[in-house]
Amino acid sequence: MNTSISKRVTAAIGALALGILGAVAVTAPASATTPNGIGEITGQSGSLTIHKYERTADSPLDPGTGEKIPGFTGIGLDGVEFTIQKVNTPALTTTAGWDAVEAIADAADPVAAATTAGLTSVTTVTTANGGVATATLPYALYLVTETKSPSTVTDAAEPFLVTIPFPTGPDAENPNEWIYDVHVYPKNAVTDLQKTVVAPTAAELAYGDLVRWQIVADVPVLADGEELSEFVVRDQVDPAQLGFVTDAQATAFGVAPSAVTATTAADAPVALVAADYSIAPVGANEYAVTFTEAGLTKLAGAQGGAVTFTVLTQVKAIPANGVIENDAISVVNDSELTTSTTTTVGQLRVLKYAKTDTNPEVPLKGAKFKLFLDEAGTKPVTVAGASEWTTADGGQLTIPALRPGTYWLVETAAPAGYVLDGAARQVQVAAGRATTTVNIVKVENEQVPAWELPLTGGDGALWFGVGGAALVAITVGAAALIARRAKANA
Repeated sequence: MNTSISKRVTAAIGALALGILGAVAVTAPASATTPNGIGEITGQSGSLTIHKYERTADSPLDPGTGEKIPGFTGIGLDGVEFTIQKVNTPALTTTAGWDAVEAIADAADPVAAATTAGLTSVTTVTTANGGVATATLPYALYLVTETKSPSTVTDAAEPFLVTIPFPTGPDAENPNEWIYDVHVYPKNAVTDLQKTVVAPTAAELAYGDLVRWQIVADVPVLADGEELSEFVVRDQVDPAQLGFVTDAQATAFGVAPSAVTATTAADAPVALVAADYSIAPVGANEYAVTFTEAGLTKLAGAQGGAVTFTVLTQVKAIPANGVIENDAISVVNDSELTTSTTTTVGQLRVLKYAKTDTNPEVPLKGAKFKLFLDEAGTKPVTVAGASEWTTADGGQLTIPALRPGTYWLVETAAPAGYVLDGAARQVQVAAGRATTTVNIVKVENEQVPAWELPLTGGDGALWFGVGGAALVAITVGAAALIARRAKANA
């Protein structure tokens, strides 16, 4: 997809070949001549060296001369392939050969004219070692076409024509000479894409499952006549692990929503307004910012700058190792780039239990806990809308997603019949799911102690019976004694 931004396959050859064909078109014979009237050309072959580099805001715009530029410091591009084709013209050692070159150069569409003249495939070369490729070529007129380029390239260089040897022309510092080792410096507009995880703000820290991502896409430096036709940045997630936070949800959370900004090459802000772009979900797994015609115009005025897209997500589930990957995609004209980055997420499991003589860990249902960022308990943590969790059957609860780090766990309600343990326990959350040894904390509860009440049976009833029998015996004895005395007095 690395075709020209303007979709043209021809252009002003002098500009695209950095003035090379312009020199060809005005070639004057060299001082020494052959019987054919052409300056003496020695040998049978020369070389073409292509220096491929990025177009930047300070790239030189002067036309090339065919000679090597001393001290050139452009940013070279490796991995760019060029196909070199020989144009079928009479030999360049003849006047007819140079007349054919001039006719092709003066045509309304020089590339089409060269194609009509006939092309013979010669070779392909690929830039390396700082964007350089060299080919040894017999003397002829050649059409050089960029046929492959890295995905960072937003526009391939236009095809250009060059002769081997190459004339310096009458106005050069060394006029009317032949350059047998020709150097050309075509440029490419390029973009780049980077993605990082943004450190949470104080407001975002209160939500253990929020993650903000930052995507930065470069605005390419365009050649004259080229247009910025498309600029899209997409955030791509695994919907089973991450969900996008809407603007309304972000407002309810009290945090900033997803946003887009742009800067110039000088890092000055670009005044974007709502009409310059749209931010919208694309299915369940993508969130995209797409620039409108108005926005593209503003970005074209910020060449060499960058677009920054910050995306707020919420963790829905975590893999066993706790590593969540998030992809970013940019589409700038015909260049599509993909990059990715990761973040780590953990969780916390709490086991609530009591000890008995026969079981060291009896699970307790119904204990409630809160999690805090501070030991004083002034900064509660919310996850998936919950800020308090209760142990279920089995005495366990799980806080499903948390940033790895230090927290404080506080019991807020004890199970029925047990003593509340309100101490703030420092806990460490590591990346990954909770296991029997990682991301788990055990909290013991003591049962409310009982005390002794008066006995309602046993020895107490016995002594009551004994005392009652004694009273009956005393009463009977007394009655018998009174009766005997009465009888004796009769």
